[in-house]
Amino acid sequence: MTRAWPRSTRARFQASAVLAAAFVVALALSSSGPSSASASSTVDQAALQACIAQRTVNCEQTVPGLSKCMAQRAICNEAAYAELRAQSGPLQPIRTGTDFMTREEAVQRSLLVSSAATASSPVFAESMTLGEVAKRMHLDPAEFGPIDLNRMMWLVTVHAPVMTMGSPRRPPSLVAAFTVVYDAASHTGILTCYGCATLG
Repeated sequence: MTRAWPRSTRARFQASAVLAAAFVVALALSSSGPSSASASSTVDQAALQACIAQRTVNCEQTVPGLSKCMAQRAICNEAAYAELRAQSGPLQPIRTGTDFMTREEAVQRSLLVSSAATASSPVFAESMTLGEVAKRMHLDPAEFGPIDLNRMMWLVTVHAPVMTMGSPRRPPSLVAAFTVVYDAASHTGILTCYGCATLG
């Protein structure tokens, strides 16, 4: 599980592959606050890249400035942050003529999350900003990192059985519903919450 989520909800949430890989490998926590740029400059970027390459070292304890930067939820890995912004759909500007995700697509993709979900499963979908998603799901908006809170999303809840992903401390379990969040402009899933009946 990535550090993008608070400990109290870490077992329930799984970020999309596009964001999770960047945050996990890069150890990059981001915020839109004014402290981000200054905090990143306190991290020894060369030492951080060398530590990440070793894979077995606790970089938070060995890289100068990294622990403080992560505690501030700042941009700690400048190279990974630049790559994330260049490749992640939800971070790209919305251009004229963008083909936005439809409700039907959001629903159909959500049904694929669980093999037990069918066309007759109760599904609820609403279009809203990411900021509103954070409110509905009781999340700190900062947990979505650098994604613009004004971007339009699809929030979809499917009431159908699904197995959770589990964690090192908690085995997978069967829950009765799940919620998925999609960035409408890039058609990218940015969050799946197993056991969350946010809508309906």
